[in-house]
Order: sequence, then structure tokens, then C-alpha cells
Amino acid sequence: MAKQHLRRLQGHVETNSDPAEAPAQSRSRGSVGHPTLCAKPCIQFARGLGCRKGRACGNCHWPHQRVQPDKRQREFSRTLGKEEFFGLLAVLAREKALEDGLEDVGFLLAVLEVQAGLTPPAAPAKQKVRLLCNLRKVIQSMSFSEMIRMAAGRCGDVCKARLLQELTAVRELRRP
Repeated sequence: MAKQHLRRLQGHVETNSDPAEAPAQSRSRGSVGHPTLCAKPCIQFARGLGCRKGRACGNCHWPHQRVQPDKRQREFSRTLGKEEFFGLLAVLAREKALEDGLEDVGFLLAVLEVQAGLTPPAAPAKQKVRLLCNLRKVIQSMSFSEMIRMAAGRCGDVCKARLLQELTAVRELRRP
């Protein structure tokens, strides 16, 4: 137990855990669809403290690899226009959905595509190409649900609510 806690603190997370092999008490509502569609990690569980909410917890009780754009990538993503940002996310989310065999996420992808608009993206400048490539790599390594949550953070209140509601609905379809 102490070794696991030390590994978590050092950032070494075991990602090959199979949720199907877990004891029933460790599964939570938020763990459904792990690792692709699950909710954010439960902080209490990640710290090795256990979760008082147990199965009712809305967060995931499984190890996660932390994927987050660094400061430069976050600043760059803020400089992208809405259409360009959502265009990138729409393409990468569609690729991730195909890769993970997610067939019931069409509405989520459609919302991203509508946010991207119908205009084709312009050719980026050379300096921008490298930054865009780096941002693309980080986003590609995210789970599908992380991509959707990232998109929700950039859209208006109605769009954000709809994206998160639909993500929850897709997750609920996978509940046993």
C-alpha cells in the first residue's frame, strides 16, 4: 500500500488496471466507461484515502495518466479562433471515437463540428505549425471524455451544459 501511494505521489500511475476485475466496492458511478468515457478521477481515491461515497461517487476510482497541455500550449490554444480550436478538437475526437469503438457519440461530435463552423481552416504560419503540432499531440493522448470536457470549457453555457449532459448520457448507456 505504501509503495502504491509513493508511486502515485511520484506520478507513476499503473494504467493497465482492468475495471472488470475490480472488487464491487471499488467501482463507482463515475468509473463507468473507464478509461475512455469515465468521469474525472476521484481525488480521495487517488490519494489512497478511499472514498466515503463509495459506489455513489460521481468520479472515477481507477488510475489515470494525467494529460494536460503545458503553459505554452494552453496559451497557444487560447490564441486560436473558436472555429480553429473546435475544428482541431472535432477531428481528434472523431479519430479517438473510431479508435475506441465508440458508436454512440455522434451527437457529441456533431456539436463540436457545429462549433467549428463550416469554413475550411486557413494554412497556418510556420511558427504556428509547430505549436499546433505539439498541441495536437497532447490532445491526441487524452481520453475521449477529456477532449469533450476541454471543448465544454471553451463554449458558451448552453453548449457546455449540452455537451456534459450528453457525455453523461453516453456514459450511462454503459452502466451494467
